[in-house]
Amino acid sequence: MLFHKYDILDIDASKYSDYADFVSQLNSCIQKTSKRNYDEVYSEIKIMQKKCDLIKQAAIRNNDENTANISFLLNEYLVLLQSIARFWQSCDSLDYPSAWSFLQDGLDSARVLGKFLSEPNTHHILDLKAYLQNFEKFFPYAYFCSIEAVVKKKECSICKRSPFDPACNHIAGNLYYGEMAVNVVTDMEFVAAALVRNPDDKRCIIEIKCDKQNIQSGPFKLIHQTTKSLVVPYLLFEIILTKRRMSRSFYGNWPSDSPCPCGSDKKFKECCSDKEEIENPHYLIKASKQLALVQM
Repeated sequence: MLFHKYDILDIDASKYSDYADFVSQLNSCIQKTSKRNYDEVYSEIKIMQKKCDLIKQAAIRNNDENTANISFLLNEYLVLLQSIARFWQSCDSLDYPSAWSFLQDGLDSARVLGKFLSEPNTHHILDLKAYLQNFEKFFPYAYFCSIEAVVKKKECSICKRSPFDPACNHIAGNLYYGEMAVNVVTDMEFVAAALVRNPDDKRCIIEIKCDKQNIQSGPFKLIHQTTKSLVVPYLLFEIILTKRRMSRSFYGNWPSDSPCPCGSDKKFKECCSDKEEIENPHYLIKASKQLALVQM
């Protein structure tokens, strides 16, 4: 499906005064996250989200659907920046399970923006999506829960009619005056659950204990080392994949039911847990550049 494309900066500030200093505030959020001033970031984003709503309401009154839809995308950009800030704050406090959730929030927003923006990397969306996907590689999650269900009834989020009703002219996934149309399931029958490798939604994880006292010998060691080595948020980086052999003691209390670090897709207890040395994928991190600021 082809979606209408938007320029996230294409708002007439003379008509919508709340947009006047929006770009400078976006840059301020990026700078404050880089300095780890997280509470200031969240406070500024909250103010900017209120401005997005004011722009949207004014655009609706002006029958200006283009600006109303851009306000939706501006808010999605704010969710992306907030998710990155929360990801880093969680990493700083060694709360890596929460960091994973915020990482998924950020990726969801990056995908939405990438779908609708005419020049997504003008505003760093492709860079930020690759940045977050790189972090995914260092988490120990490999399998996720996915459900199978029979949908009995659903309705359009915009007009509340059935999406099969001819009177509903909204396409799921498209934007209408600052809202994204979705099909809301109102009645369903659960059939089964399964463990899968690459679902669309990676939030339903198999819980892995995060022992903050033994991070260096636990399953979150790689993401811990990665975030510490990058030093500051918004430092973009590349990953070079190699292999290395490590002593079994290097993996300490790696959970026996977790995927083996050798990359075989088998459980650790069924693969390399009894070996003296384990050959595993080894990621070399090459910092490339600090994220540039959004330009007018």
